[in-house]
Amino acid sequence: MDLAERLKTLRKHFKISQADIGDILSVRQQAVSHYEKSGNIDAAKLEILADHFGLDIKFFYEKAPLEHYLNANRQILQQLSSSGGIPIPAGWEVLLERINRLNYSNIKNIEKVIVPLVEVFEGSKE
Repeated sequence: MDLAERLKTLRKHFKISQADIGDILSVRQQAVSHYEKSGNIDAAKLEILADHFGLDIKFFYEKAPLEHYLNANRQILQQLSSSGGIPIPAGWEVLLERINRLNYSNIKNIEKVIVPLVEVFEGSKE
């Protein structure tokens, strides 16, 4: 699978449009269409996509299926949690998996609700 196919695979896995990818990369939908046809995309943009979707950037350069790179990040989170790093509350793994299956616009709507809630709780620490 070449880079063009990997970009399309990523987009389809997360059930988002080329316009959604364009929003993430701050480019027009036509540019994303070009990336998916030609595979000609800056490494910096690939890094933005990898960070946004919680992927290992190796996904764009190696041959293993997307699930391999998603699982790798899940294992890293589990290691951080078990080593006293980022605590993942009980039951949240299932919730995060469910959120991961939503389309991009639904995730952005959830983010609009969660960010203000976090800010309220951060303010109540005092």
